Amino acid sequence: MISSADTRLARLQREYPEWEPWLSLLQAVLRDSQDSRWQAYVPLRPPVESGKMPFLTGATIFAEAQETLRWFDKLLRLAAPLTNAESAGLRRLDRSVLRERILELLQASICQSAPRFDDLAQALQVEAKTLRALADLAAVPFLHACRRRWSALIPEGLSQGYCPICGAWPAFVEEQGIERTRRLRCGRCGTAWPAECLRCPYCDMAEHRQLTSLVQTTGGEARRIDGCKRCRGYVKTFTVLQGSPPEAVLLDDLASVDLDIAALDAGYVRPANPGYDPGVHVSALHVKCEI
Repeated sequence: MISSADTRLARLQREYPEWEPWLSLLQAVLRDSQDSRWQAYVPLRPPVESGKMPFLTGATIFAEAQETLRWFDKLLRLAAPLTNAESAGLRRLDRSVLRERILELLQASICQSAPRFDDLAQALQVEAKTLRALADLAAVPFLHACRRRWSALIPEGLSQGYCPICGAWPAFVEEQGIERTRRLRCGRCGTAWPAECLRCPYCDMAEHRQLTSLVQTTGGEARRIDGCKRCRGYVKTFTVLQGSPPEAVLLDDLASVDLDIAALDAGYVRPANPGYDPGVHVSALHVKCEI
């Protein structure tokens, strides 16, 4: 993990010691996101390079089942100190089913598929919401590998609300530099892509009377909530000199949770489903053993 992300993580650990189990999970995820082994799972060229479909759309990913299982086991161990009742259920999940369906779990995580999570949670005998909270993190290292390989292919004039790599909705918007160039940022893969002014990323509303901004007393205009009166969606907006490093987007999203709370209190929400389901299929990568 790069030093700027380390600095952010250390600050969160000091300011929010009660978050320690969750921050340990994020630390493991961000460190694994730098591991080159995930690069082997990413196609050299994206299946889709035109239109408004994310690059991952329709991809068949070949992953090694045992390696994926070891990675998920590590996340389970790190989640063990979490004390809420739902998280405790993760320690009782059906291990035999997990081994059999680990690649399905990775696929559900990449696609953020609620129906697949519901099916897997029932088979594993855990709460779907709890399983998704942990499994969503499992795909992050793979998605960062996709960004590293494909981000240079993103058209400069692209204009869409969801991530052009993985299809997720943005974690926040950055207004960068003196010119305040607007960039949407993906919390899952760290991608940055162009954002239009006065346009809702979720429903494409561009009528300025349907758009609003809420400015917090702390941070002034450098931190605000942009909301849409039509779809009731919101996105956090930060004025910065430079954009966050890709590995730090998750942490910057978490560090601004006070804005999320303020948005919820004002009646705005983030969409529950992804902006675009890429329809990825994960298959077993069979490793040949030479004798």
